[in-house]
Amino acid sequence: MISSQIRHQIEGLEIVLNKEMPDFSKTGLKQESLIRTSRLAVVQSDIFTGKLGSLPAEIFDVVRSRLADWIRYEKSIKAE
Repeated sequence: MISSQIRHQIEGLEIVLNKEMPDFSKTGLKQESLIRTSRLAVVQSDIFTGKLGSLPAEIFDVVRSRLADWIRYEKSIKAE
């Protein structure tokens, strides 16, 4: 989920996309936004009607890394 509500950021998990970052214009976003890594959903690709932009590879790598860390953390809590 991507949101413009930056105040909801979970530090260390979710990523702020600000206008000063390189390639921000390629994202298709109009304002500073937040990648809500904690609010993911699995959906079929045919429900999307278009594409607004793209996420720079470096940011996508950060999203994947933080998500993986979060899953490992949740598993470790349940194992205790």
